[in-house]
Amino acid sequence: MTSTVLNDTQRTFLEEIIVHFGMVVSYEQIAPYIPFRDDVARRRFVSQLSRSGWLVRIKKGLYQVAADIGSLGTLTISRFAIAQHLLPGSYVSFESALQYHGLHDQLLQTTTSVGLQQRASVTLEGYTYRFVKTSEQYFFGFEEHVFDGQPAQIATAEKALIDMVQFHRSIYSADRVLEILSENHEDVDQTRLTEYLLRSNLTTQRVFGLLFDHLKLSYDDRLAESARRSPAVSRVEPQGKAYNAKWRLYYDPGMFRHYRSH
Repeated sequence: MTSTVLNDTQRTFLEEIIVHFGMVVSYEQIAPYIPFRDDVARRRFVSQLSRSGWLVRIKKGLYQVAADIGSLGTLTISRFAIAQHLLPGSYVSFESALQYHGLHDQLLQTTTSVGLQQRASVTLEGYTYRFVKTSEQYFFGFEEHVFDGQPAQIATAEKALIDMVQFHRSIYSADRVLEILSENHEDVDQTRLTEYLLRSNLTTQRVFGLLFDHLKLSYDDRLAESARRSPAVSRVEPQGKAYNAKWRLYYDPGMFRHYRSH
């Protein structure tokens, strides 16, 4: 939130950097446009704009211009793009990706991205960006999109569903995936989902197999064959007591009580 009125010098500066660089800028880019020659004075100028809310720090040396200079209203760039800036090369997944694809309509306070490097969570203006580290083996299933000139990689709906189970195995994640498959299965590419599952870990394959069977959704026989290769058992979550012999999986039967098969 902006808390001070811009003076003419600040307004001119912000207008110039938006024209030249857009809404996300680095200190190196904007330094020549700051009306001071001394580096200390330049950094103080940027710090003042940051404290008053006109420049929002994304990470060290990188800022978002947080105002539409023409109307002095707020204009924030896509949270997808901010997540990309915080961990370059990562892709947005989980509920945020599902929301992008029209499969999640609840208010979010967190965007979760998947990347090949570890990155601590970051909170900007009350919104949290969380990051999950994965290996090359599971780093797939995303596409690049552009938001107001800012690129961001977003998981396909199918990969977002898989990531929720593979990287955050719990009653909540299984229940949420079950809900989406039950209510929006026409919007999920079942062929692509199965192909992605064959590249996922064993427990994830078994969880989805159990969900598919309950909802009577078709799937490739290779999924069941892959899930049977290991004699070890898996769990949807630690407290599950019911056992499904076909998928060699412990689960909580209560998660099925709200969802009927098709």
